[in-house]
Amino acid sequence: MTRLMLKLEEWPAIDQAAWASAVTEGDILDGYGPAAHWRPRTRKTNIRHYGHWLAWLEREGRLDHTASPHSRVTPEQVKAYHQDLATRVSQVTTCSTLVGLKEMIRMMAPQAEWRWLKDVCNALTRTAQPSRNKAARIMLTDEIIAAVAQEFERLGPLPLTRRRDRTAVRDALILGLMAYRPLRQANFSALALGQTLRPSTAGWMIDIPGEETKTGAPITFSLPDEVEPWLTLYLDRVRPIFAERADTRSNALWLGYRGAPLTAHGLYYRVLDVTRRLLGRELNPHLLRDCAATSIAINASDQVHLAAVALSHSNFRTTERHYIRAGGLNASRQITAALSAVRNRTDQED
Repeated sequence: MTRLMLKLEEWPAIDQAAWASAVTEGDILDGYGPAAHWRPRTRKTNIRHYGHWLAWLEREGRLDHTASPHSRVTPEQVKAYHQDLATRVSQVTTCSTLVGLKEMIRMMAPQAEWRWLKDVCNALTRTAQPSRNKAARIMLTDEIIAAVAQEFERLGPLPLTRRRDRTAVRDALILGLMAYRPLRQANFSALALGQTLRPSTAGWMIDIPGEETKTGAPITFSLPDEVEPWLTLYLDRVRPIFAERADTRSNALWLGYRGAPLTAHGLYYRVLDVTRRLLGRELNPHLLRDCAATSIAINASDQVHLAAVALSHSNFRTTERHYIRAGGLNASRQITAALSAVRNRTDQED
């Protein structure tokens, strides 16, 4: 069977040893490995990227188990690997896979010169195009919130005796809170009552410690006033019914109808479902972050750093891409409005 990825325990012994050295957590005398500071999620992602590289070498008959990891990463081999990826996955995925290889080999062989590989990855990053037109799928936050508010107007008076109505309350709250406070999916799905979501004298607060975030920086947000009655409806009339069916009690904010906490994977599909139902299109959690950034860019173009704070971006260039997209979106809407005005005047003259 063709393998697309080698697990860490399947790597050649020399690669496993190089990785172990890279993540060694020593002290000021022994020294630290160059990747010792990587967070668990970063390690997991890049281990997967490196596993894809080794699996490709194996499929092509190029995997020498006695060769050092850095001796395999040559311009010729990387070029061939890139050509293979380009036939199977999108440009963006190809780029991220090669960036992952670059980061891993830099940590596993820090003594080697990797300027050429950095240049290759930088060039791919500049030119990679998503396989789908993301800009065409963007919705502004006020449009999303209007749909959520309308859904709560429908659900509020109902007795909520049907499971479909209770899950509709939960899913509408997920969408409304995600639109207003676009956390990364892992943090959003892990919100816990009394811990990362808690009441205060100023209202409900999201408070996530740095060790649980991607960037290592803590996240603190208050909930908008509009969300609080929606949250109250869920906490008072929906979540307790879900919780009653569970074998063990959980303080997870998001529960399935059987009482078990929603996983990040499960929440992803709930977001797809509720956006399809309320907005007429599927938006995933990451795209909702793009929607929030674009909305801020359009409505507060003179306060560009708001988007960086709202999305917890550690690199401002990530935020800046949303402002570029917002400029095009805003311009296209202004052109449409101008054309409509011209058409209306023509109709009136006729």
